[in-house]
Amino acid sequence: MPKVPYLQKTKGRWVLRRRIPREIRELCEKTEFKEGCGLVSYKEAAEKARVFGVKTDAEIRKHRKTLANNKIQKDQSGNEPRFAFTLNDHEIEQVALAYFHEKDTETYKTDGYLLDENVANFADLLNDARLDLNDATVALKGGQLYPNEASHSSTNAKAAKQLVKYGYLDVRQIYKETNFKNKKILSIPVQIKKHSSFQRLCRLLERADAELTTRRLMALEKGVQPTINDIFFEPMVRSGAAPEPTRQERSKTVKQLTEEFLTSKFHEVGSSRRFQFNIPIRVLQEQLGDNRIISEIQRDECEKIAELLPTIPAYLTQRFPKLSIDKAIASYEKQHGGKASRRAEASKALEIIKAIFEIGLDREWIDRNPFARVKITGKKRDRKKHTNIDGGYQSFTTDELQKIFSAPLFTGCENDTNGFNKKGNKLVRRHRYWAPIIALWTGARMNEILQLERADIKQIGGIWCLSVTDEEEISYDPDTFTKHLKNQNAIRDIPIHPRLISFGFIEWVNTVKKGRLFPEASSGTVDKPSILFSKRFKTFLSSRKVWQVRKKVFHSFRNNFNDELRKGGVHPELRETINGWARQHEMDAKYGHTHKVDKLYAEICKVEYADLELSHLEPSNWQNLLTDQ
Repeated sequence: MPKVPYLQKTKGRWVLRRRIPREIRELCEKTEFKEGCGLVSYKEAAEKARVFGVKTDAEIRKHRKTLANNKIQKDQSGNEPRFAFTLNDHEIEQVALAYFHEKDTETYKTDGYLLDENVANFADLLNDARLDLNDATVALKGGQLYPNEASHSSTNAKAAKQLVKYGYLDVRQIYKETNFKNKKILSIPVQIKKHSSFQRLCRLLERADAELTTRRLMALEKGVQPTINDIFFEPMVRSGAAPEPTRQERSKTVKQLTEEFLTSKFHEVGSSRRFQFNIPIRVLQEQLGDNRIISEIQRDECEKIAELLPTIPAYLTQRFPKLSIDKAIASYEKQHGGKASRRAEASKALEIIKAIFEIGLDREWIDRNPFARVKITGKKRDRKKHTNIDGGYQSFTTDELQKIFSAPLFTGCENDTNGFNKKGNKLVRRHRYWAPIIALWTGARMNEILQLERADIKQIGGIWCLSVTDEEEISYDPDTFTKHLKNQNAIRDIPIHPRLISFGFIEWVNTVKKGRLFPEASSGTVDKPSILFSKRFKTFLSSRKVWQVRKKVFHSFRNNFNDELRKGGVHPELRETINGWARQHEMDAKYGHTHKVDKLYAEICKVEYADLELSHLEPSNWQNLLTDQ
């Protein structure tokens, strides 16, 4: 029975525990979520665990969003931390003056400055005023009257609420939920509390409190209209006009917009998707300028950018590392006698640019998206009429496959890290060994293989199958990746080819008790293991003189497998099912689940690779080698 995530039994009682991801532990002020189930049955505890999982997922998302909003970066000097609500000196002063004006006006309205000794409780009011002045003086001198930041009387709390009031912070950034229904407590992120702008505002608010309590005590003791002592607040008393500290969002720049976009997407998408943002952002920064006010951008500028995008050469950063985009385009044109014409890629880049400006629209920094109706256009004769059949991934030839599987990694090497290409007496059967073999005989994608768990290798109707799923067998450290599939069609059961079994795959799998088959593949990654492995595999293919950019890569094994299915006369419908291009439940409806596996197994057995010599992968031929599993 699969283990229920987060559910543990301690001293005869069921307990729910979940470690908090490292990056948000400081915000949560604890290292794990923990909740007791009481004296309940396993079934009830399992149900509570599912609810606990949903609830803590929401909590983690909330804190990650807060972390993203308050993401600390270094400015050009490398010293000053800054984040989403960065304040300049003028804004800080305006917020402090607004606070003073609000409190001063409130005291006037309640006759706080006009009370005299004839009032019944005058002595109590006078004593309260003296105590308030004493507290304000202590705070002004650095004393800590309210150690608990949840106290709404603390300076931090006053400053945070002022920033929320005038739009510099979101109210969700300074409150956190408790275990009590609809109950929230003040919890200001440490990144905000330690920020120099926030600290300066706190000091000004303490000066404001000292001045306000001094004025009130003066009015009560002397019975006269109070004067101003701190000249910083004199303009408020002299004019009586309220300041206008509302955030001036209309002056936001291209750099601030792109930073806000990246911050908002940081935890929503993986690193491979974030990499696709680089060129569109670079285009905006180079063509418009980092300091360009986004509300002033005109339609004709956007259209010029749309005309530029298709002419950006492929692999811009790698091929033209030291050139600006304009110079890279000119260099490409000089080398090839014409500009690049990459309209499909340009359309994708334009959609990212539109999404960037949608963030500005959402934040009310602009009234319109200047790229909203801009399109990639061009004359019909400039567009590709046909797709080059050699333009995508290509299958490995038999000679290339022989080169790959005759490498020391598969015949005996020093180790599977730096010594993978050096002849030795070790056959290290880990992910670098098994992934290519599995791909060749199952057609599975790279990430599908690397995230396999012990529970994914199972028998269905007596046939060993590789189950491609996004369900986790056990609960893992929150800092590691979670299973991810390309789409819903990718969920499938692939019968394991008898040749793969003959290579000792099932025996090897049985040495793993539970969890990841290839835990070493995910070491050091929090996104997906294929990112790191694809770079390592490129190095491997290059050493065998096989690699070709975007043509001969790991995905080529998938092409080889499909080619063999086609040679064996496997019907397209079944090939689509095996390769994860069609939903397998449609096959279930036609054949039934077990019979479907029988049918697919019969078709997979038609894969032969007749001219490929792989007998050296069978255990009987490498028993003399030291194995490291």
